[in-house]
Amino acid sequence: AKLFAHRSAQTFGRTHVLGSFLAEAKSVAWWKELIRDLRVKHSTPVKFIAVFNNPSDENLRAFAPFSHALSAWGFRNAAGAAAGTNYAAKAHDLGVKWMHTVAVQDARPRSSAYAEAGNTDTLRTTWARAISDGADLVQIATWNDYGESTSIAPSMMHGDAYLQLMGYFGAWFTDGVPPPINEDHLILTHRTQFWQSKVRSGIQNMVPTLGGSQVRPRNKVEALVFLTEPAVVTVTSGKHTKSVRRPAGISTVLVKLATGRPSARIERGSSTV
Repeated sequence: AKLFAHRSAQTFGRTHVLGSFLAEAKSVAWWKELIRDLRVKHSTPVKFIAVFNNPSDENLRAFAPFSHALSAWGFRNAAGAAAGTNYAAKAHDLGVKWMHTVAVQDARPRSSAYAEAGNTDTLRTTWARAISDGADLVQIATWNDYGESTSIAPSMMHGDAYLQLMGYFGAWFTDGVPPPINEDHLILTHRTQFWQSKVRSGIQNMVPTLGGSQVRPRNKVEALVFLTEPAVVTVTSGKHTKSVRRPAGISTVLVKLATGRPSARIERGSSTV
């Protein structure tokens, strides 16, 4: 209740939002009592969003009657996100909203495990599922969890690239149509070392098995481009160079990662744009 008194607390109208992580760790009775106490004892009604690690049918059915929306912590690799269940449909069948989780990546040095992001593939695929499944809300996981490398907050490593992408796809999700591309953009992503490099300092290498993930890592430089008109996209990584003509809209060009600083450019006619 003290937290909800802050101006920054999220609201729907005059009703506060109560979110959760691992909602199934507490019983339905525990959550109902908490929600009731907030309303009765503290005059703070809430819309409850149950976020599960295990969005089983049993958990969805149990929490739906007193939840504004249901959600799951979600996948952190593109293959899992693309093949995942349409939980929005399940939530809608239960008469509640669905909050889809989108993410860039997940790498946890403390656990020596990560999920392969595939450059921006995970980000784009999780957004695509939120849009195509008809989710009602989106949770971006996360703003600043540097311990699990899921952060999208501006940083030395990725600047504001992730914020730009979240802004574009967020507008697409909200409006139901892709935003117009009014100027050319190129976002270059790559590892800072080869995934199979061996550590010599005694620290254990991370393995790509987070959350049961079995996606093979890739040593690729990706140029993700937003083009106003068709153009030639050239990506260079060490001795590897690829020039491809890409249509107007969104597309990618992949080149093998090599030692040295990768670069990319967009050319239209005789001009580098």
